[in-house]
Amino acid sequence: MKVLALVNGFGLGNATRCEPVLAELTRRGFQVEIATSGNGLAYFRGRPYPKHLIPLRRLDYGSSGDEGISPFGLLKAAPRQVSNLASNVATVFKLLSRTHYEFVLADSDYSAFFFKPFFDVPVIALNNSSSVIRECRNVAPPPSVWPQLFIELLDYLFHRFVPDLTLSPTPDVDFERSQGSTIEIPLLSRFRRSEISQAPTQPNRVLFIFSASELGHDPRQFIGLCPPDMEILSLTAENRSNPDGSIRDVAAEIASADIVVSNAGLGTISDAIALEKPILVVPIAGHCEQWANGRLVERLGIGEVASLSDFQEKLSKVRRDHLGYRQALTRLRLLN
Repeated sequence: MKVLALVNGFGLGNATRCEPVLAELTRRGFQVEIATSGNGLAYFRGRPYPKHLIPLRRLDYGSSGDEGISPFGLLKAAPRQVSNLASNVATVFKLLSRTHYEFVLADSDYSAFFFKPFFDVPVIALNNSSSVIRECRNVAPPPSVWPQLFIELLDYLFHRFVPDLTLSPTPDVDFERSQGSTIEIPLLSRFRRSEISQAPTQPNRVLFIFSASELGHDPRQFIGLCPPDMEILSLTAENRSNPDGSIRDVAAEIASADIVVSNAGLGTISDAIALEKPILVVPIAGHCEQWANGRLVERLGIGEVASLSDFQEKLSKVRRDHLGYRQALTRLRLLN
């Protein structure tokens, strides 16, 4: 029995979200083939379960650095993204033409829009755009994220109508909010609650783990604002890589931290929730999903949203009230 996983490889969040699902499928006897790009290729190259790893062309936002996502970057990247998408769809067509798969698992991959009319294969998607849109309905997002909000709307509509089943991981899961083929599920994490360490009397060890994509912040700007009594650990693209280019598992570093500082990607937030680590999120500028995830973090009481200008104040707050954040973390559900 074979399963084809189509995983967006721009950052690492899609790969780490898929990992517990793919590992469980392998344990149940499925042969997993993974088609991905960029960071996804580097991440899965060091994992034991892909029977085949198929390279795709990377889709991104056309921006880099602290500028975040910009309308100009999106427009500039459009021709290249269309070309890359066409190449990826052609690759997926070839895979489906020569191999019988029990189903396709897609995480932020949109090839199904093109192959569904031609191949009778079930498509199960992992996607949290429904929770992003819900946050935007509750509170109007700032104008800076409107261009990317349009992409989130397209993402939401795609996952409402194209896959046979869309599983939407969210920290405040409510099964009654499920609509049509979209079902809310608890967050997915590679960690189990049994790996939780005892809460420290005074949290002194802070882990910086910003996005593996080029949109991630430079941690050095924030490290310089930390008080001298804190032990600093920073994970960057360079020190997360093995000599062969694969991305090493950083589970030990996350588990040993008292506080996690990250961009507002759902992957790292899920890991922090699983291990009950208070989190300080710094959303990427112009990124609607990260703005919405930041709102979730504060609304659920599990951490704070920070920027360079108020980082010291927010870090002090998390250190001072860390037991309250950990208590809020224990109330959230995980699927692992």
